[in-house]
Amino acid sequence: MAKIRDIFGGEVHLFHVLNEAQAPAASFPSAFCTGGQLHPILPEILRAWQAHTVDSFEVSFVISATRIPKEMFDYEGNKSSRHRWTSNTGGFDQSTQRRYIESFLPPSIMRARHRFTSGPVTMLLLNGFLPADPILDDYFCNFASIQPCDSDTDMYWITSVLKTVSDGRFTTMDFSLLALHSSIKENIRTVLFRYLMTDNHPPPFGHDGIEMVTNGFGRFIGAETNQVRVDEPLILVGAANWLLGCSKGDDPPSYTYYSILQRDPPNGETLAKCVAYYLTLLTKKRPLREISSFPADSCPKWANQNARLVTLHATPTGVDIFSRNFTTLATVTDSMAETVSWLQHEKPTPFCLPRTSSPDLIFILRLENGDLIWVFLRVAVTKDSYLNESVLKSMLLGLQDDNLLGEEANQQLRDNAKDALKGLPNLSSHLGRFGVLRVIASFPGHPRIGRLPTARRSHAASLNMGLFGTIHQSIPAIDMVNTLAASRKYDSDDGEQRKKAKRPRSHAPEPKKIVTRSTTKKR
Repeated sequence: MAKIRDIFGGEVHLFHVLNEAQAPAASFPSAFCTGGQLHPILPEILRAWQAHTVDSFEVSFVISATRIPKEMFDYEGNKSSRHRWTSNTGGFDQSTQRRYIESFLPPSIMRARHRFTSGPVTMLLLNGFLPADPILDDYFCNFASIQPCDSDTDMYWITSVLKTVSDGRFTTMDFSLLALHSSIKENIRTVLFRYLMTDNHPPPFGHDGIEMVTNGFGRFIGAETNQVRVDEPLILVGAANWLLGCSKGDDPPSYTYYSILQRDPPNGETLAKCVAYYLTLLTKKRPLREISSFPADSCPKWANQNARLVTLHATPTGVDIFSRNFTTLATVTDSMAETVSWLQHEKPTPFCLPRTSSPDLIFILRLENGDLIWVFLRVAVTKDSYLNESVLKSMLLGLQDDNLLGEEANQQLRDNAKDALKGLPNLSSHLGRFGVLRVIASFPGHPRIGRLPTARRSHAASLNMGLFGTIHQSIPAIDMVNTLAASRKYDSDDGEQRKKAKRPRSHAPEPKKIVTRSTTKKR
């Protein structure tokens, strides 16, 4: 420190930076004792630094970590008045940082960028600020194993002189960490399907998400560092590539998405999103009995009709019915009132994912004769070959129309829900007064509805997972990654409405629009 002071002079303010300080904060927690209090290595490191500083020589210590207890900085000799607690994960979120980077790059490059800004900047510096688009395309390709197409520059010329990530000058994200952290992997998969299905951010994680920041997948939001969000586009696409077996390597596997589900079944909430994604792949009309399997001795004749997924939209003059290329696939409802609003067609998406109601998934099918039916679907992940019979009975009971909103719903919400169910235009008369078909989707084990008593299996069926397996055998998993990349939403920084890309047509019903006016008024 004395030599440094002599070189720079006493007026220079120096910064000592300790990165990844969560390691010494947790190592050997009882190795040292100060004032009768046991503590790990980190406070001793700070003491050693302070001992080598001179009062007239200004030095600030920057301790960068993801999980350090605040009380660790309150030991004797380092009272809290001497330190400032802050949260910053290295992103260009602050206005001064944004202005700096935007002096070199187009403002749009900062769209949805929070972390992983040093890599692109390094690439630009290494390549002398050649046309930025091909440089960034190359970086994103090496980082996330996906080929952008923003550049109009002759790529043959540019790649001949481009210093790439593969030169080993710096590293990118190691997505194989997901194999070591099952909780992070499941959280990432949940986030991916939320973005794939809806047009809004998943809710932030709490303290249980800190490990995602530590391992580079998430970022803190808020000054108290008590919430974690996973929304970096590079991370989402790169993680999807790795999870689906599409990332680059010596021998990349050619998985289909269905085979990956069989290898690593998701949890129930994610499986519901998988089922919704499956249903959008039914690009042609199919008999309902092929989509849902009915008991062999009680398959209704009307189930022989072709069925198609539709979405309804309430307007001042009635209800519009569409069968088309769905941009936003699902509405996630966090309250019973929001679920009722979707039932009243105020949120025009083909699927509802209610988090406070018995069904895991609600949607509407249009039969060949024009009748519409409600589908209440429950999912189950089972390790056995067949779904337990008592569990199956309980799931079907929860899908009764009287149990739709659960016990906590007030009477007004119940009445509104029943009115919405009965008010569906062209409601089928084959499924009782509310036109509800109860469907069970279990994976990988099968639900044996045919073994239940007739009364318990009334208006019930199981989702034909074998059909979706057949469909997916011809669809490479990389197609889903491309769909995710195309559907990635971002928050505009200038207050404009969130924008979204159109989904690839191959992943949605054929874009034929059907409009029907109903006499049912908007509630």
